[in-house]
Amino acid sequence: MNQPYAVWEVVLYNFLDSFPYMMLGMLTFRYHRRFSLKASIILLALMEVAFETVATYSLVTRAIPMTLVDIILSLLMVGFTVLAFRDHPGKLIFAVLVLLNLGNLVVVCGKCLEGQLFPKYALQVYRYTFALCKLPLQAILLPLAYRLIFRNICRDDEEEDAFPTQQASQHWKYLWLVPGVFYLIWMHHFYDSNRTVLENMLDPASAGYLLLIDAGSILIYRLIVQLADAYRSNISLQEKNQALTVQTMQYESLTKRINDERQARHDLRHHLALLRTIRDSGDWTALDEYLDQYAKTNALDTPPGIYCENELANTLLAYFCALAREQGVEYEVQAALPETLSVGKIDLSAIFGNLLENALEACGRQKSGRRYIRVRCGIYENKLLLTIENSCEGVPHIHHSGVYYSSKRDSLGIGIESVRTVVAHYNGVCQFDARDNTFTAKVMLYI
Repeated sequence: MNQPYAVWEVVLYNFLDSFPYMMLGMLTFRYHRRFSLKASIILLALMEVAFETVATYSLVTRAIPMTLVDIILSLLMVGFTVLAFRDHPGKLIFAVLVLLNLGNLVVVCGKCLEGQLFPKYALQVYRYTFALCKLPLQAILLPLAYRLIFRNICRDDEEEDAFPTQQASQHWKYLWLVPGVFYLIWMHHFYDSNRTVLENMLDPASAGYLLLIDAGSILIYRLIVQLADAYRSNISLQEKNQALTVQTMQYESLTKRINDERQARHDLRHHLALLRTIRDSGDWTALDEYLDQYAKTNALDTPPGIYCENELANTLLAYFCALAREQGVEYEVQAALPETLSVGKIDLSAIFGNLLENALEACGRQKSGRRYIRVRCGIYENKLLLTIENSCEGVPHIHHSGVYYSSKRDSLGIGIESVRTVVAHYNGVCQFDARDNTFTAKVMLYI
């Protein structure tokens, strides 16, 4: 049927209703693109074509209810963002909903402004004058929104943080609900009132009401992003503290070994003098006993050293090796981990640290029998595989849910559950088994 506006005016309206906001999203998540810049631009162009096709067809033909059109276009925006960028889904949905709410604000204020400046054209919905009124509003609002909100959603230094830890991103599972509520408020105001959408937008009082709501929502978004950024910074500081702790452990372990070697060299001349005395006496049995005792005392068998190229894993393996040797626990390691891993330092430390600590404590509780810890870890077909076996006395108590109880307190074990949480974050698998006085922990992470 005949319309008072041309198709190109509808296309221009839809372009301004989508492209600037998708570009703001591209700028915000520029360090988290899933694809190359060229591929991302092609994907953006395809998304814009799909958006224009659906929106223009529905607006010109009126074949689809406007409520359904808004839902479809919103889902297109969410789909594009999740497909184009690699980040926590909650954070991506949060950004899309904020952009949709900003877009609704520009539409309402732009239409209200058109009604004041071009009252005749304003009644015709999609005339070019609508675009003219939206442009200055977007030129003001979008840079302001980037400065107040989007600039801190993803910091520049996150370029190297392609694999954020679970602790740093878990809060985004719920924060997207805040702009989601404001989005529902917009939809309710548009489509669930006694007046038409056009009447609502042309009414200055209605536009002012929505402007106040969105101004308050922008302040809330800014507060959320600031709190999330502060939380992320706190997690980053914890990671740095963890790295410093590991370095301290390594330093203390090396210092102890140096002091032991210095002491051994100092005592060596006394041992040599005693060996000569035993030799001169011809008591070969005493000589053998003395040599065996000396070997045990000075731990001449495979001292702690380099186990793998990964500094964090090697430090933890060496640290627990020193502790095991002090307690007389056999400690065997076969490790083949590269220098760099896509697993966060806190996560890797949580896995190795908790499992090795549990193994050492289990050996320490043994009252009899051979005590040992065996570690096997490596990379196979883009998977990190880790197996730790340790001797134990008896079978740990298991809750009906399959969770192991702690041996140190009458509650569920925190260490193993921490490992389960980290492994789940990487969509991995972990298994724990206790039989024949042996506890076995197996971990597989997709990297």
